[in-house]
Amino acid sequence: MRKPYDFSVLLRGVDFTSRPSRRKPIIIAEGVLNRGPGGGVLNISALRRIESLDGFALAMQEHAGAHRQSVTSVDFPLGMARSAVEWLKWGPSAEQFHKRVRGVSREEFRSAMKRCARALGGEQHRACDRGEANGKGWSAGSISAMHTDFPAVGYMLLEGLPRILDADVSVLPVRRTNSSRVVIEGYSGLVARWLIGNEPYKGGKPASRKARFAARRRMVGMLMSERLRERYGFMVSVTAGDAAACMEDAEGDALDAVLMCVQAAWASGQEGCGVPRGVDEVEGWIVDPETMEHFHRQQLASEEVLLKRVYGVSGGMERQFPQVVAGPGHDCAVVFAESEHVLLKTDQVIERRHFVAGTPVELIARKALARTLSDIAAAAGEPIAALVAAALPDGDARGRELVDAVHAWGRKWKCPVVGGDIARTSGPLALTVSVLGKPATRRGAVLRSGARPGDDLWVTGTLGGSFDKRTGMGKHLTFEPRLAEAKELAKRLDGKLHAMMDLSDGLGRDARRLAEMSGVAIEIDAPRVPRATGVKTWKRAMSDGEDYELLFVTAPGVKLKSLTSGTKVTCIGKVVEYTRGEPRSVALAGRRRIDVSMLGWEHGS
Repeated sequence: MRKPYDFSVLLRGVDFTSRPSRRKPIIIAEGVLNRGPGGGVLNISALRRIESLDGFALAMQEHAGAHRQSVTSVDFPLGMARSAVEWLKWGPSAEQFHKRVRGVSREEFRSAMKRCARALGGEQHRACDRGEANGKGWSAGSISAMHTDFPAVGYMLLEGLPRILDADVSVLPVRRTNSSRVVIEGYSGLVARWLIGNEPYKGGKPASRKARFAARRRMVGMLMSERLRERYGFMVSVTAGDAAACMEDAEGDALDAVLMCVQAAWASGQEGCGVPRGVDEVEGWIVDPETMEHFHRQQLASEEVLLKRVYGVSGGMERQFPQVVAGPGHDCAVVFAESEHVLLKTDQVIERRHFVAGTPVELIARKALARTLSDIAAAAGEPIAALVAAALPDGDARGRELVDAVHAWGRKWKCPVVGGDIARTSGPLALTVSVLGKPATRRGAVLRSGARPGDDLWVTGTLGGSFDKRTGMGKHLTFEPRLAEAKELAKRLDGKLHAMMDLSDGLGRDARRLAEMSGVAIEIDAPRVPRATGVKTWKRAMSDGEDYELLFVTAPGVKLKSLTSGTKVTCIGKVVEYTRGEPRSVALAGRRRIDVSMLGWEHGS
């Protein structure tokens, strides 16, 4: 998704060397995008020469001056192939990788890379270096971050990355901060390839210098032509002096810095600065239109792979689950429901609403399926099969992992996932689960509407504390749907089990809903409400929500302590006649009657 160019951004392209000197400096091209006829114009305002690593560190720490923000593109890897990082035990997180890179000398780094290459059969490459889509190979032409011979790309990472991280900038996708200064990884070879193909334009033996000078001169001209605008959306304007410097520099360093600035300018007009969502933070990403196109080709291919994965992991489902007549692969699934009554339920989880960003995929899949099964349990039902629809953010690479996790949890809870859909979205990750079920006993489905005055109110387990506000983790991701408990209650109590529901929004709010459906009121004995460890007050226990315990109503006089599963059950109140104008659910705390009918969490579930 493209956004409008911000013409107030300072743009910088860095041609880096791990051992800068007066003869071989780091060169930084600086410029801004200005509006021009038919589009933008990248005006290169300076070619800075940095002759030391300390000078480079200071340059990275500079603020954008009169500009609101800056985007800097560097020509060295901001990450390493995950396969290498895992073999080296330098991960698994980006933070751990950065710590190890900071702590090794050049000699130690070189030795580690050589050992790793021998063990893995060669230098490892990242997804942005090379890949395959639809059976066709692709390469950016970039060199592995493990390479320590000429050109010593590995040493560039070793010397450059820590200094960038120390500058307190946002390094995409490696480390995101609130800084207005952004650093991305580019590769000048991709811009050069667009302009002049694979024609060499720098270095080489004396006999080739004339031809390579001509290539540089032609490239400078093409930077100021429609050829560049065709792919990057703008042209470049340079002073005569800087143009001459780019042509006369036989090593191509000045020209490469300008090409890097082109990539920084293009990134400034892209969502996420041109870094696709879901790319590996340990590996990093080369930002360029060509790598973005390759990424999207892989995504299209991966959707076919995902569908094949769905069919693969669900193979033999008909033999494993007798209720499945036909599973994934057909236009629709066919299941056998022997009951006259069928239970149907749909629920969904959405990133940043029902779980925080960064939640492990296994737990996302678990919660999505468990929430829906909790409702099936509340009706004293058991699952027959499920359908799952996933909306994956553009660029999100978690599809395969999500498919595997959903099917694994379905097998665990005897709820085969027999079909669904996968789509891409510009929004957050969303997972929608629909479950088909049947009553677990001859008693039939238990509804919310059967409570009568004089009945007892019960709850399974403990309440409160399901969500850790610091980490976003907690019981709301790991709860067990009370399928076995509900089945046992229906079987043991039969007609004495009058009503039941699951607790998702908090006891106070959910008790009101049950009371409304039954046309009664509910009184909760606050001190008897079972609280989870660390939950100090009954009010918090009743309001936290996402407990996914069973709230059930029995005929008066029923005796229960625990169930076969070991789950504790507690009698916490009574059902009473409803008086018009009075709250549907109240808590009794000493002599006080407290309206708790709105006490809970409203999350749209």
